[in-house]
Amino acid sequence: MPGTFLTVHFPAMTPEVIEKIRALTPDLRTERPRRPSEPLGGVPGAARTLDKCRATLLGVQGDYEFDCPFDRRWMSRVGIDAGAFRDYVATGASDAQVAAWLEAGVRGEANASAKFTAALQGPARVGWQPGGGPRARHPALLPQLRAAEAYSSLPP
Repeated sequence: MPGTFLTVHFPAMTPEVIEKIRALTPDLRTERPRRPSEPLGGVPGAARTLDKCRATLLGVQGDYEFDCPFDRRWMSRVGIDAGAFRDYVATGASDAQVAAWLEAGVRGEANASAKFTAALQGPARVGWQPGGGPRARHPALLPQLRAAEAYSSLPP
């Protein structure tokens, strides 16, 4: 039932806050969250994570998962904890308030967000593999690609 997570895990929440969250939340059972490259507070991926977090709080996340590896990757780069993010979102904060909270809490490299954006939007398609489609060749992705290729070449 939608809203069950909120009433069980955040019992002090008022019905007004729950309605505020509901008004800001896409139903991810029938809609998609925002694109991974869409920034919030200067952080690419944060808008998508916010959509998934709100939907999870209301129980309307569908097949989407809050605190997935994508979410954890950008959160660790900017120094945000998933639990703290969820707790702040559960206050009924708007997109602008979450953006301000992210900007206030960002730590690490001054240009970590710019580097993360480049990793997401960089030259992802350099080569074309016959019959296999495009393959990612962005320098930041090469270690994972090499590991996957080594694993796939092992005998059965």
